[in-house]
Amino acid sequence: VPPASHVGAVRFVLFGAADCEIHLFVDADASKRVRRLYWVQFEAYLPKFPDFRYEVHPAYTPVRLSGLPFHQRARFGQSTDAPKAGSDADRVLTLLKQNGYSFPAETVNVTYKHFFDDMRKELMLTVIEDMALNGTTFAQLVKDDAVVQSAWVPVAEQLIARASKVFAVSVSSPIGK
Repeated sequence: VPPASHVGAVRFVLFGAADCEIHLFVDADASKRVRRLYWVQFEAYLPKFPDFRYEVHPAYTPVRLSGLPFHQRARFGQSTDAPKAGSDADRVLTLLKQNGYSFPAETVNVTYKHFFDDMRKELMLTVIEDMALNGTTFAQLVKDDAVVQSAWVPVAEQLIARASKVFAVSVSSPIGK
């Protein structure tokens, strides 16, 4: 894993429903253009929403990281679309910009999600890479608005192999237990 710098952290209430804390680490070039972004997010539904639960999106597949169950999804895309205002992605881009970083135009990413406490708490780990680092472009992976599976599969496999080595996770008991 290339060395990364801690960009910062932000804590906020996500869409009025969840306590959210994000920590960002960046591997960037000399002009502060992001090559790789390591995004760690803790999220939990607020007590005033006792019936809210996280759901596993069907596109995620089960995996294990550091012996713990996670759900994984690899994706790619263009960075030109603005994220939804107030979203976690919006906060990430704001934190990057506030610290002088620019984001690549095309990226690949893999997200891992682990759920706690009856699906009310989530740990999300995301690795985002500049697509150019893979020698791939968005146009090579999409044709007629559909993903070209034969081109995406090896890119996704290589990304997942790298990303699975980024995070080491352990769970400890709360103090006093």
